[in-house]
Amino acid sequence: MTVKIFISAGHGGTDPGAVSYDGKYNEKDFNLSIAKYLKEELDRHGIETKLSRDTDERIKVDSYVKMCNDYKPDYALDIHCNSSTSANSNGAEVFHSINGGKGQTLASNVQDELVKLGQNNRGTKTRVNSEGKDYFGFIRKTVCPAVIVECGFMSNEGDINKMNTPEKQKSFAVAIAKGVLKTVGFEYLEPVVKEELVEEVVVGYRVQMGVYQNRSNAQTMVDKLTSAGFKPAIVTVKMIK
Repeated sequence: MTVKIFISAGHGGTDPGAVSYDGKYNEKDFNLSIAKYLKEELDRHGIETKLSRDTDERIKVDSYVKMCNDYKPDYALDIHCNSSTSANSNGAEVFHSINGGKGQTLASNVQDELVKLGQNNRGTKTRVNSEGKDYFGFIRKTVCPAVIVECGFMSNEGDINKMNTPEKQKSFAVAIAKGVLKTVGFEYLEPVVKEELVEEVVVGYRVQMGVYQNRSNAQTMVDKLTSAGFKPAIVTVKMIK
């Protein structure tokens, strides 16, 4: 079964998105890193994927919605990080369409995995505009079930500490991937760890003429080798009964 997933990395280029509480990090960078790792994880499971961007560039919503619709995926995810005027706001939440359906299922599965990762559970949500339709263009205008994943809060020190390295960002991507895989009926496969090859270095050579049960026979061979100009030695071989 071929499954196609569109992955959007929110913001980018001249649009930094939210800035961390300490001014050190921009949301756009976290979004892109998580999106790229998510693509790697899904690719590893044989799922076809497409990124809205793989560099630091700004793409308007309508442009990546068109990109998504032209790709005709089964599902679409827009990766974001949240922000609040309250430094205490923290955790993950996932938005889906007011129409529920497959998008709501995807949102629930992704949210469950983010909570398992250790994020505060802010739940799955919908948002309505003044016309009673989905507020977010990414959800409203895509032709497939779509969700917006808010991984954590840039305004919260605890969340930043969970997301501020590539390794931590990859853990978020793995969590999201598990939610996607569950939705499409794929089993998550643990990555195969390649064993590091150890280089062998030759330090010398050993020559053995034979093994004797009787020491006198061994001594006879030593005497012959000695008379021939060699310097043999008897090594006692022991066996534990």
